[in-house]
Amino acid sequence: MHELSVDRDNKKLHAILELHGEEKPIAVDVEYDIAIHETKDGADIKANSISISREWINRIAQEFVGQDFHIEGKGATRITKLLKDIGLV
Repeated sequence: MHELSVDRDNKKLHAILELHGEEKPIAVDVEYDIAIHETKDGADIKANSISISREWINRIAQEFVGQDFHIEGKGATRITKLLKDIGLV
């Protein structure tokens, strides 16, 4: 990862990634919602919009826009703590 920035106020992530097999780094921009359900010990994550600089990856990513992803189980406590520690929730 070359760059990562988080705009907590506007709930946006920006990253520049170097992927194996790609000649140049790719840019990823995501607007997100994260809700943590303490009673379930998990997190619901939803991307409101995704933009990726490589068209083929961007097309795949668009399939996930607007979908809720629930994380629970053994690793949910660690993921929930990480999300809080980096200020995403």
